[in-house]
Amino acid sequence: MFLGIAADVSDVPIDNFTAGWLGGVFFFGMATAVFFLWRNLNKRLKNLDKNFEDKE
Repeated sequence: MFLGIAADVSDVPIDNFTAGWLGGVFFFGMATAVFFLWRNLNKRLKNLDKNFEDKE
């Protein structure tokens, strides 16, 4: 069963495989989320450092 599917896929030219606009939107969304999470983490780490400096 799976061998027949693999044989059918081998006839498709490699030029037909593109990322498309949906992949671009997904990538941009993930990059934006990582940017904001990284920024939030840096703010929290700075606050944590201030709390430890106050105790010493």
